[in-house]
Amino acid sequence: MVATCPVVHTAGAGDASARRCDCAGCSPARAKLRRVARAAVHTVLNYRGILGLVFHPVPAIRPGMTCFVVSAQPAEVIALSATGRRVLIVSASMGGGHDGAAFELARRLRTRGYDVEVRDFLQAWPRLVARIVKTSYLFQLKVAPPTYDWLYRGIELIPVIAAIARLIAGWACRRLRQWVRDDDVAVISTYPLASQALGQLKADGHIRAPLATFLTDFSVHRLWVSPYVDLHLAAHPVTAAAAERLGAGYTVVTGPVVPPRFAALPPGERAAVRARKRAELGVPANATVALLVTGSWGVGDVAHTAAGITTSGAAVPVIVCGRNTALLQRLRHRGVGVALGWVDDMPALMAASDVLVQNAGGLTCMEAFAGGLPVLSHACIPGHGVANAAAMDAAGVARWVPDSGDLPGALRACASGPLGRRLRQQGAAAFQQDPADVLDDWLTDLPVAVTDLPVAVGADPTVAAARRPGSKLARRPLAHSGLVASLIGVLGLTWAATGGVAVATSHGVGVVRTPHSDSVYLVIRPSSDGPLDPGVTAELQHLNAAVAVDHTLATRQPDAVRSVVDAGLEVVNAGTAHDHGYDPAGSTRDLVSNARRLRQLTGERHRLYVADHRLDALDLGLSYFTDARIVVAGVLLDTGQAPPRLTGGDVVLIDVPARASAAVSAELDAVVGAAQAEGLRFEPVTALTATGS
Repeated sequence: MVATCPVVHTAGAGDASARRCDCAGCSPARAKLRRVARAAVHTVLNYRGILGLVFHPVPAIRPGMTCFVVSAQPAEVIALSATGRRVLIVSASMGGGHDGAAFELARRLRTRGYDVEVRDFLQAWPRLVARIVKTSYLFQLKVAPPTYDWLYRGIELIPVIAAIARLIAGWACRRLRQWVRDDDVAVISTYPLASQALGQLKADGHIRAPLATFLTDFSVHRLWVSPYVDLHLAAHPVTAAAAERLGAGYTVVTGPVVPPRFAALPPGERAAVRARKRAELGVPANATVALLVTGSWGVGDVAHTAAGITTSGAAVPVIVCGRNTALLQRLRHRGVGVALGWVDDMPALMAASDVLVQNAGGLTCMEAFAGGLPVLSHACIPGHGVANAAAMDAAGVARWVPDSGDLPGALRACASGPLGRRLRQQGAAAFQQDPADVLDDWLTDLPVAVTDLPVAVGADPTVAAARRPGSKLARRPLAHSGLVASLIGVLGLTWAATGGVAVATSHGVGVVRTPHSDSVYLVIRPSSDGPLDPGVTAELQHLNAAVAVDHTLATRQPDAVRSVVDAGLEVVNAGTAHDHGYDPAGSTRDLVSNARRLRQLTGERHRLYVADHRLDALDLGLSYFTDARIVVAGVLLDTGQAPPRLTGGDVVLIDVPARASAAVSAELDAVVGAAQAEGLRFEPVTALTATGS
């Protein structure tokens, strides 16, 4: 008979005895094996040279800071007061938006007499699971964005993937049960997976207090909504309507949650702060300043956006890189705009700016709304970035500018035009009421005591009856080993089909390999508004340049395509001229439909397809069966952008506007100069016919 272990195990809460238990009931051999495994995993996962941003040091709390930081130790939490009724807020350190909303909501509830405790949902997961989820999320955003876009849309459209995500969220239920207390008057979530896990506990009767979700995003993902949540707080009517379409019950529009320090300043004080901050940044007092934000992790193609703004002369870009030191160093090395790292005085920086350019739709947008700074969405990250941009544009609080050519005009319109005034008004109008007041009134007006609420308000009583407090849902966080293995296999295959293929093709696998010689290959992609200026044609012939025709140009301007052929220029397939992500329809349009259209217009078969985005397995498969040849453009330039140092074998793709002969000639001269500096000559890209292995 195995003896009962006398040690009270705390499951990672910091008790040293739990980590060194060698009693008979725990088996010394197994205990030693667990200690060795933990040490190995801890060493690998904390190797900062590999994982970088995920394990950045947590800044210390200083007097005067309005943003509190959750300690890295799982056993420690933030208690904002020791008096009043207790409220548990579950956030997540996935970026800064979820934590920012949680801390500000906690501060406001404290002023109303509540005892508030803020917890990090990642600390409720098994430690290895939390590290894998956070690292994978950051890897997808920075290295393989198409995989995140596929996963985001898959959860929305494929019930099996959504069910797996809910199962993974349920692995946190055991620890969440330790955080919930009987004297809680409310439990609030600011993170979608936390809402799913808390909803499971609510359905099983482990949470007897009212359960609320604060929707931190303007767009509402399916995982934001749980049928067992009693109250959803939305930032805008557009957000509330989207939540209700997904099955949300009681929903209230409150507006965003932003610290008071971001409120709009009086004109005189704003002018003083603006002058002081611009002097610190070295920005002229009369210049138009575009504040580019990238989130706390500094993700997205912000370098290209900053270079485009600088080249256009529409504004001086000030780029906040967050904790992405590599991006900060790269921007400073290139001398693009004013590059900043982590910023503590964001309100002053916003006061010194004329417009905010963002790519994720996070907390910084809400802060800009409060401060009266117009917001533009551009080059948005896949998934929630694009979804938030569309939702804010539909709400009228921000303008979505997907085309780089339209960004300079939008910047000018925001700085001194009616667009800026309209966005300021709509952004300020979003703050309808205080979410803390709504929660306080809601808890006060509940018809029964919170201890008499075993299930969610409005939940199906038959479902609640079938889910008893004795449910095993929260007791077996890692028992589904088969499903876990299947999930890992699905994710591995997904990455191999998208991000893995992209990495492989960047090294020449499966695509046309350009020889590392003394030649470069020039491709011009004209605008869909019309043909190239005739004055540029002779120069393109001299450089052996090819013209990449996309689906829009071939459809809207067939005469322009014929004029290119009549001028003696080579034509290649440019597909849809943008990254379609992991989309079968997009791959088909690229490699099949547009090639067929070009053959109808020119009477010739054009086998070369010039890609300027990440490829996936479907692209390579279609190229094999259609006998197409994929050429990956390694150097992408806009008109007016300085070319980098060229090397032998580079394929240079230039986007040019219609009939802008002077700008095109200047760009071609710059590319010719860069090639001559390296002793390179121009060869026709159509000469590349051998497909790499």
